[in-house]
Amino acid sequence: MIPVTTYISTRAPNYSTDPRVPDMILQSEVETCTAFGELRNAAIALLVLHWLAMDDRAGGGGGATSNSVGGTIRREREGSLEREYMVDFSLTKMFPDLSQTRWGMELIELRKKCILTPYNRFVINA
Repeated sequence: MIPVTTYISTRAPNYSTDPRVPDMILQSEVETCTAFGELRNAAIALLVLHWLAMDDRAGGGGGATSNSVGGTIRREREGSLEREYMVDFSLTKMFPDLSQTRWGMELIELRKKCILTPYNRFVINA
């Protein structure tokens, strides 16, 4: 697994030097628990990046303001590259906060990959 700090510095170098990152990583570890399995470090990093972007949007952050947008993210463009998210309005109702940043949208997508179905879970009889 890629370490959380490496994931953050690779995906958003502007946030990697923020002094709040270590404390946010600890809080994010508590909130993600073990729900993401092998993708846990990615989930932790995405949640931290989401919090930093939300703080930037509110005007209190120490990162780039390129993530400073409001409302549900449907499309993002950087230079000649463009990414469009399929907006599932039921998810935006379930996660109104996460749907407001690109990092939160990635976390929602990651969470959808980790949902247990009857085919990939088992019950241990006690």
